[in-house]
Amino acid sequence: MNAREILIHFALKYNGEWDKIYNAIQSKEEISEVEQNELVAKLGNQKTITILDENYPEKLKQSYRPPFVLFYKGDLSLLNSEETKVATLSSKNPTDYTIKSIDKITSELTSEIVINGLAKGGDRKVLENVLNRGLKAICVLGCGIDYVYPKENQDLYEKVEQNGLLISEYPSLVEPHVSNFYNRNRIIASICDKVLGFQVNTHSGSLVLIEQVLNNGKDIYIVPQPIFEENISNNMLIREGACLVEKIDDLYE
Repeated sequence: MNAREILIHFALKYNGEWDKIYNAIQSKEEISEVEQNELVAKLGNQKTITILDENYPEKLKQSYRPPFVLFYKGDLSLLNSEETKVATLSSKNPTDYTIKSIDKITSELTSEIVINGLAKGGDRKVLENVLNRGLKAICVLGCGIDYVYPKENQDLYEKVEQNGLLISEYPSLVEPHVSNFYNRNRIIASICDKVLGFQVNTHSGSLVLIEQVLNNGKDIYIVPQPIFEENISNNMLIREGACLVEKIDDLYE
């Protein structure tokens, strides 16, 4: 087995768990012929890109704990596209105001590639608008590349596969787990150029992603929220230095 095949082997064996893959590489864990054949069968038709490949994104390679292997469906070239990549943040339970904000800003997008986690609620609304306008999207999954979560987003999953890119460091049908979504955020923070927050709930995973984006030296852009909204951190983030967004042009000022 060559080095690339070894990485894929460990990614399959340890279901994409970074620490276990790293330890297997460091200890030069032996791979029996029987195990090799079993994992080749497990790989099946799954498409992969590894950290050893020339087209592995440089920004991701230089990031914290870069995935050894990414499983993907769709147009892999989007990862290295020169178009601006905007990661969007919203809530699984967006307010009516947030929905209107999403409609306004996404209607002004021109060539940007939108990145999000294919969650329900705000993420779904963003993707629907983007795909309906013929724009591209990259969805980073917190589960196996063949596992659709939430199930209600099956239609969007298929549309992104056809017209965008689905990526995950988890193979096949690995089920979603809380830690997977935290790990997923570091990938989004690495491959995006900037973050656009529509509704950032207090004590949500979105705040963790924002911290990771800031650690990557990238800017945060936030749509303001009405002053009477509770448990939403948008206005606080703007006070602390995030760029205020009222129209798409604000992303480039």
